[in-house]
Amino acid sequence: MKTLDISRDHVQEHFTARAATYDRSSFWCTDDVILEQIRAFLAPSGDARLLDVAVGTGLVPRALRHWGPPITGLRTTTAMVDDASD
Repeated sequence: MKTLDISRDHVQEHFTARAATYDRSSFWCTDDVILEQIRAFLAPSGDARLLDVAVGTGLVPRALRHWGPPITGLRTTTAMVDDASD
């Protein structure tokens, strides 16, 4: 079995380099059909909260923010947050 040797530094470098163009290359995150599928899959109820791990620039939380439960995002690089809007 082949394993990947990926360090935290490697991940941070990769996403720091992509931060400026991430939103353009991840347009699927704002596709209405896909977002509706995400909503249906998650189907939160009551006092649910959502966690977006590796939140990037925040495309998904921004697209879902008016939908329901609060969303907390975790990031691996400040460059993505610096590039995030809203």
